[in-house]
This record gives sequence, C-alpha cells and structure tokens, in this order.
Amino acid sequence: MKSIISFYDRKMVLPVRTGIITRYYGELICVTYDKPYCVLHFAHNTKYMVDVSLQYLMDNLPSSVFIFGNRSSIINICYCRELNRSELFAIMENDIQIRMSKKNVLKFIWLMNNMPCISPPCPICYTCTNHECKNHAIFCHAFGKI
Repeated sequence: MKSIISFYDRKMVLPVRTGIITRYYGELICVTYDKPYCVLHFAHNTKYMVDVSLQYLMDNLPSSVFIFGNRSSIINICYCRELNRSELFAIMENDIQIRMSKKNVLKFIWLMNNMPCISPPCPICYTCTNHECKNHAIFCHAFGKI
C-alpha cells in the first residue's frame, strides 16, 4: 500500500513504523529509488524509506531547487558539492554519487546560473530577494515551474 506524504509550510510529514516524522524539505539532500521504496536522505545523515513514487515527490517539491538526476533520483541543487559534466554525475554533501542525464545536467547548470536572485542560496534560511514574492521564501512558487 502506498504511503501518503503531506506537504505544508515548507515541511513534509513522513509516515514511519512508530508514527510520523516531520522534516523541512530544505534539509532534503536527495531521493533515491530502491524498489519498491524511495529513500529520502536528509541533512545530519538521517534517511527514511517511504513507499511513494518519485513523480509524486517531484510534483510536490519546489522546482526552483529540486530536479531529477535521472529516472531513479531527485537532487537538491543547494546540497550538490560537485557536478561532473563529462561523466554525468553529481556528488552530494553526504557523499552520495547520483547519476545524471544530459538533459538534467543542463537544467542543473541553468538553475545554478539563475540562483543569484535568491539571497543567500541556502536551503535552511528560506529568504529570497524577489520583491513580488509575498512570503519571501526560497521555496515559493514565484519562480515557477521550469
């Protein structure tokens, strides 16, 4: 049976065996698919396995900082330590190596080049300098879907 993850106020509610856990999705480093579960890797070396689809997560995460690495992973570009454009992989802050498609490498580079409108580019502080943004959050929808 598929799990339900709720998203509200920059938080996600994860169902676990003992109940529920809430985490800010600004702390989400990456998501990897390990049949039949998605493994959500958070800062401070915590990870949770949930039974949801990658597409469901991607539809509910802000597209200004989260992109598909390939068909079996999602990455938070704020936590990317190294991007190897020729070998098509990204190394995340928690030392996980994520394979990337060519299309998503180009999208990654485009997002990083357009990141200066967010000040500072930090997933924890959530501030943005977009004057038309009503909630002044990095994860607002003022940046729109790409």
